[in-house]
Amino acid sequence: MDPKIASKWMEDAFALATEARGTTLPNPAVGCIVLDKAGKPVAKAATSKDGRPHAERKALDLAGSKASGGTLVVTLEPCVAFPGKKSPPCAAAAILSGIETVIVGTSDPNPHVAGRGIHALRKAGMKVVECPLEDRVPDFYAGFGRFLATGTPRVTVKIAVSSDGNVAAKPGQRTAITGAESRRFVHSLRSRSDAILVGGRTVLVDDPKLTVRDVAGRSPHRLVLWPSAGLPDTAQIWTNSARTTAFGIQERPAKLPSSVDWVRLPADGDHVDLAALVAWCGKQGMHDLLVEPGPTLLQSILAKEIWDDLWVLRSDAPLAGGVPADPRHLLPKETPQASRTLGPDQGRFWRQPNRLIPIPPLS
Repeated sequence: MDPKIASKWMEDAFALATEARGTTLPNPAVGCIVLDKAGKPVAKAATSKDGRPHAERKALDLAGSKASGGTLVVTLEPCVAFPGKKSPPCAAAAILSGIETVIVGTSDPNPHVAGRGIHALRKAGMKVVECPLEDRVPDFYAGFGRFLATGTPRVTVKIAVSSDGNVAAKPGQRTAITGAESRRFVHSLRSRSDAILVGGRTVLVDDPKLTVRDVAGRSPHRLVLWPSAGLPDTAQIWTNSARTTAFGIQERPAKLPSSVDWVRLPADGDHVDLAALVAWCGKQGMHDLLVEPGPTLLQSILAKEIWDDLWVLRSDAPLAGGVPADPRHLLPKETPQASRTLGPDQGRFWRQPNRLIPIPPLS
């Protein structure tokens, strides 16, 4: 298959996976498309709610005999049998369907599967082609790899700062820092996260929705740290359709809306123990936690090194005399591992060394 055509179908399968994100935990969200031998799509599916059945089995069942001689496009390596596995192996289903070619976005970070599904397909005489979409697909599953290895999610932190390192013109004043391209990028990060965390002051000052709007994808589970002064019951974080959980070190506040879950966690001084919060996310089966912190929460995260990936979106305009994002100068000093132009803004990316479990390449 022509690489451009393969990429087109993988983009479609990836969109299915992104839309299912957060509904399949603790299993990963997978997108799958079956093309008949003429290259026409005959079935599309994503991993079912709660993780089973898997996307490949659903798509192959829908395709039936039309799959024979065709192509399977799947974002994650088809699974194989291993001790304790609860669902039928997808690699075997693909082999029995008569599929001739499998286009895979990435190998599975699960050590029980990694490479074994690909090996089984090739041993059966099937052609296997990798199509990682500039490594976007492997990155999508990197949090799953961390979850498997540690029982906790990958923690990605995103902040937006002015060219002189400030986050607001004045304390307590909502200030637009970056532009439309940066906003779309942030919404793409949200769409690929199982949950998003903010501090209570961010809710008080910015009144964010914390939903996905500017790109396709599902809104993440919203998490908020309850401040000592409380939060208004009119905050947008309570009123949208996405699930919301608040955290504190006290009993459930009386004025917390009944639709919002409450979790009491151990204290770290006067605040929630952030390590305990991340551990709670792991117990919920979450693979990826996105944090959009204000300055206080950011300093705590950086000081305790409770992060894996960090995006700093820097505007080209200054905010002289504004509120500094990093008053203790805890942001990484080394050269970022990657950068990205976002209209007039610049995104800079750092990854903590040796924190994420690398996904083995297809071979």
